[in-house]
Amino acid sequence: MDEGNTGSALFEGGMAWLKDTYNSHHFFQERDIVWTLHLYFLRIVEERGLPYRIFSGHRMYLDRQLSADLVIVGSDTRVDVAAEFKYEPDRRRQDLIAPNAVPKWPVVVWKDVEADVFRAKAFVLEERARTAYSVFIDEGGYFRERTPPPGSEWRDWTPSESSRGSLSILWSRADVGPSI
Repeated sequence: MDEGNTGSALFEGGMAWLKDTYNSHHFFQERDIVWTLHLYFLRIVEERGLPYRIFSGHRMYLDRQLSADLVIVGSDTRVDVAAEFKYEPDRRRQDLIAPNAVPKWPVVVWKDVEADVFRAKAFVLEERARTAYSVFIDEGGYFRERTPPPGSEWRDWTPSESSRGSLSILWSRADVGPSI
């Protein structure tokens, strides 16, 4: 995918990169994924001289405290891409729980995953973003059997250098097209 044409192409290229390199990262929380992608997008924008700026925790409304986890802003200062993330780590990982600690499982609440899907759609419908994504990375596949919210789909990821099993990704994209 040509990451230089649009913010959504840049975002989807970043997600393809994350899929291919997933096992080389150590994620513990959602913010680790956002930070990793933020740094990736900054590097690609700088290397290719792309007309984008990247922000995390970007406030999407002036009158509400609602922000997007990650945004790509175009040269016209409009939000080209807004993205929401959720992350459920694999409970079998030995590096997540200290000995004799009580784990907090699940980390993610399903209604919050559904809310992210609808929030991404609202960003586009309310013309806060040209394109919006909701991405739920379910590392252990604990939510995989749940029915995806309307407009979203489960995708199975197997990283290129796979030492772990497949990851389940709930993917949603909202887009109004070129008319905005």
